[in-house]
Amino acid sequence: MTTLTDREIQAKKANGKDQWFSDETGSRGTGRLVLRVTPTGTKVFYFRITNAEGKREQIRLGSYGATDQGITLKEARRLASEHSLRYQAGEKDLKAILTHEQEQLDLDRQRQAQAAADAAAQASAGTLQTLMDLYARHLEAKGKQSAKDVKYLFAAHVTGAFPVLASSQAKTVSSQEFREVLAKLTEAGKGRTAGKLRSYLKAAYAMAMRAEFDPTAPAGFLDMRIETNPLDRLPALSQFNIARERALSWPELHAYVRHVEALPESGTKDLLLLSLLLGGQRPEQLGRLMPADVDLDGGMVSLYDPKGKRQQARQHVLPLSDRGKAIVTRRIEYAKGGWLFSSTHGRVKIRPQTLTAAVVKIAAVMLAQGAARADFQMRDIRRTCETLLAGMGVNKDLRAQLQSHGLGGVQQRHYDKHDYMEEKRRALKAWEERLFQVEAPANVLQIARSA
Repeated sequence: MTTLTDREIQAKKANGKDQWFSDETGSRGTGRLVLRVTPTGTKVFYFRITNAEGKREQIRLGSYGATDQGITLKEARRLASEHSLRYQAGEKDLKAILTHEQEQLDLDRQRQAQAAADAAAQASAGTLQTLMDLYARHLEAKGKQSAKDVKYLFAAHVTGAFPVLASSQAKTVSSQEFREVLAKLTEAGKGRTAGKLRSYLKAAYAMAMRAEFDPTAPAGFLDMRIETNPLDRLPALSQFNIARERALSWPELHAYVRHVEALPESGTKDLLLLSLLLGGQRPEQLGRLMPADVDLDGGMVSLYDPKGKRQQARQHVLPLSDRGKAIVTRRIEYAKGGWLFSSTHGRVKIRPQTLTAAVVKIAAVMLAQGAARADFQMRDIRRTCETLLAGMGVNKDLRAQLQSHGLGGVQQRHYDKHDYMEEKRRALKAWEERLFQVEAPANVLQIARSA
């Protein structure tokens, strides 16, 4: 039995079996520091005692080495000395006692960590950021078209522009603080954006306020504990909601049709054409068509209109002409069971931005050629279609049936169950004849394939 030194420990080599070496630094009966050299050469310190039953036990102190995972000889002797004092004080079952103490220490640490996590979760659960996220996810779950717009506005103009406010408790945010958020936008000339942001924030607060009594509200809103709506005190900014009035004339629309027909064969071209054939349907709704939404034998296509406050998207059935059937058939074959209007064989539907860009290019060329009296956007095409349908003598009620708007009244929901299919078919037939009655000239826009 010898006193261990760092040089001796470092010199000890593996020889294929366990080797034990004692450190002769303590008195007999007080426990002893020992070193184990494993068959692989690992060196581990233990404190050896004889327990209350007279059996020898080793209490592991740690691996030898001045690293994050190891302990030095000096540290091993200090630990052994502390254990020796407890052993001499009567704790003969020291190994079991130390094991129990370590288990309690680990349990206490787990509880402290969980308490800290719970406190952090509680602190963040009621933040404005949480409220905005909950509302955006609620709109996504309902299939609302506005969901992406809501997420962008919240991220860009609240989280990004006012991060401290976003991390504040939603129930403590004041009307004055929201005024600053909206003022930043109006002062930058973005009044319409400010109005939309106010509307969405107000709706989010309103949903959280009624969550306690509304069984259909997402459960997450219950934790917000919101009792007042700070957006109620702010004006609606309706002065910035200036409705567009641009509508193309028949010569302009005929020129637009010729330019669309001249686009490269693609989902973009087919979607823009089908939107026209169906009387000015919303491209976003057409873009969600799947093969199951098409009845080629019956000559019909079903769109689903989620706009407004309706809880479930309304089915909007429209008849297909021969031109429309040809487009849809072509898209079904291309889509391979996925989205009809796609540039990736149905895997990803065409982005609205792609459609917008195509119309912007057409409008610019038409304006340069003198074929348009003023610039126009994709959203002006739908207004154009209804305006010209009215000029053809298609009455307001049938135009509403064609474009799926203004159908939320009591009469429509509960009493008028006529599908208007024959009326829609006759109106769209006359519309198509008028739409394609002019032959295409040679100087139309050529745009490179984009979708």
